[in-house]
Amino acid sequence: MDTSHKTAYTELQSMYSELKNYLDSVMLDPEDELLLRKCEHLGDKIYTYNAAILESNSRMYAAEQGCIKELIQQAKGAQEVLKSSEDKVKVVAQVANALDKIFQQLGKFL
Repeated sequence: MDTSHKTAYTELQSMYSELKNYLDSVMLDPEDELLLRKCEHLGDKIYTYNAAILESNSRMYAAEQGCIKELIQQAKGAQEVLKSSEDKVKVVAQVANALDKIFQQLGKFL
């Protein structure tokens, strides 16, 4: 082997050793399988909990939106009734003014 091959081999061997040491340090031993299963179980419970919170909040948000829409409809209805009443009040006021004029004219004859 020439020098470049030896250097490449040495670098690859060093990289392999570092990678092996790293994997050995982070991998769990067989006796840690129970811990791994408990962590996975806890992860599943956290996921289920988060999904339930999202679902509950989504229903609450939808219900609140329904209430808000209903309030808006009621406010619009109240505005229409008020406008309708305002028009009626104007008509009644015009009739009252006309009656006042009639009574004033009648008062001149009596």
